[in-house]
Amino acid sequence: MVVHCSPCLTPWWLIVLYFQYFHSRKELSGELLKASEYTKKTVEDSGNQFKLFDDEYLLDIIRFSFGDELYQAFKDNKIPASRSDIARLVICYIFGGVYLDISIQLDDISSIDITGDVAVLVRDDLERYSNDPSAAHYANGIIVSPPRSEFIRQAIDDIIINYREGRYNHDVINCTGPGVLTKIIKNSQYCHKVRKISFSNVLSKNKYVRVSGVSNRWLNMQKSGIYKKNLASSAPIFIHCGWPKVGSTSIQDTFRSHGFSNIIYPCSGRPDNARAHHQLVSHNFSGRVAENFKCEVDKCSPIVISSEMISVKIEEENFIESFNTFIEDLNRPIHIYIYLKNLYRFLESAYCQAVVVGFFNIVEDKYEGGLEDFVNEFVISDKSHLLKYNATLTLIRKHLKASKVVVREDKNLSHRDCARDFLFSVLGDDNLDEKFIVKSNVSIGHFEMALMIFLRRRGVFTDVYYEENISKLRDDAATFNEGKYIKEFSFDGNERLINMVSEYVASDIENSSAGLDQSILFDFTPKYSNIKDAVSLEQVFRQFDRLGIK
Repeated sequence: MVVHCSPCLTPWWLIVLYFQYFHSRKELSGELLKASEYTKKTVEDSGNQFKLFDDEYLLDIIRFSFGDELYQAFKDNKIPASRSDIARLVICYIFGGVYLDISIQLDDISSIDITGDVAVLVRDDLERYSNDPSAAHYANGIIVSPPRSEFIRQAIDDIIINYREGRYNHDVINCTGPGVLTKIIKNSQYCHKVRKISFSNVLSKNKYVRVSGVSNRWLNMQKSGIYKKNLASSAPIFIHCGWPKVGSTSIQDTFRSHGFSNIIYPCSGRPDNARAHHQLVSHNFSGRVAENFKCEVDKCSPIVISSEMISVKIEEENFIESFNTFIEDLNRPIHIYIYLKNLYRFLESAYCQAVVVGFFNIVEDKYEGGLEDFVNEFVISDKSHLLKYNATLTLIRKHLKASKVVVREDKNLSHRDCARDFLFSVLGDDNLDEKFIVKSNVSIGHFEMALMIFLRRRGVFTDVYYEENISKLRDDAATFNEGKYIKEFSFDGNERLINMVSEYVASDIENSSAGLDQSILFDFTPKYSNIKDAVSLEQVFRQFDRLGIK
């Protein structure tokens, strides 16, 4: 990249450049013009340099230094405040210096620390942060930066991507504004390098000029879009609905961990880079979370949403109605993907999760009961529809306004790998690099589960103590032997429990209209080769006692 340097500007490390931006010099007047002129005098009296930039100057410098795409993003931008967001980053990157909002009248130049790396304003002046100023959100009204800062360049690149993909077209803060900086600070290696500029401190020594009808004009302007809205995108939205315990976490971590150039995994609905869009689902695809999502993906190429909570909440009152409204508002093809595993193995996996961390409030967190107790709780819970595959899928196909509903049974998948299958469906074989697939949330073994329950029942469970004792078990091959299984943790050898589940889902199977492979999903096949290998939980507990685990 060729960097344009104006001969009239001295490098920032010798004489600091303080600068402001207003879209048109001719339209700058009144209190804002007086404040800017006062700032210019303060800066120049200190021996530093001041410059007021406008659209005309920025168009030339952007095209020369950054090429056509950012030039077009700046030129097409209909909102002056949003163009200002771009302008301040461009000038900071090329020249370095101190950016000040046009509304800041600088009286005391020493009130802004220019030493060190990048510094960004925080709004600790707001009343809601009075008890905890450290929690104040970032703003971009003041930015201090050396030239060619990697942090500033990343922010510019993210704005280019937002323009290219049509993201956040009705959301200035996240399209071009402080939301861009915040995302980088929170989710990257730059967090420890960015200093905070206290606005409370700045306000105590300088003047802040607010002009009615000018300062926040962008709030209303963004409603009609930052850029001209194209026709509705024909690119699909792929919605992965679970089921739980069928590789959902691997799908989510793969998309969270790896950026794919031809598909978007939106941030809205999964705050702080959470793996899944559970927040979007918990709000029933409505309200502020849904609006943020729509702003982010407006005009985007293909998009992926992933949350097994969709299948969990599907029968809740008004959920489908709200989901359909969301789908209609997106005005794009919707492809829903659902993955299922054999019902008995699903219950065993769900039970394992219940022991480790809990399972959708069916039982208490960190469960201490056996599989049979868990199944009994499941069938009487408000999540029991997860056991009735046919009825629930018929509900989804009948009432959800999706272009396509794809249901895959895990035994029919290549390598029985849900994440790989979904990636192939979304990206296609030419773009599938299997080394990117993240393996997450793998179920633990029977003896590890037994140790958790053993320690919890005795009230001595801690993560450290658990890890220490797992090492003891692994040293004792006779106990920690995965060739064996624990009776209370498996359907194998428990005909009564198998029959109970079969009877519970019998009507679901009989009335099937979902086109599922009944033999794959509902027939019980033993997992362990010899029932004589089974041990009871009490036998295992006695062995724990002999090993000195207390």
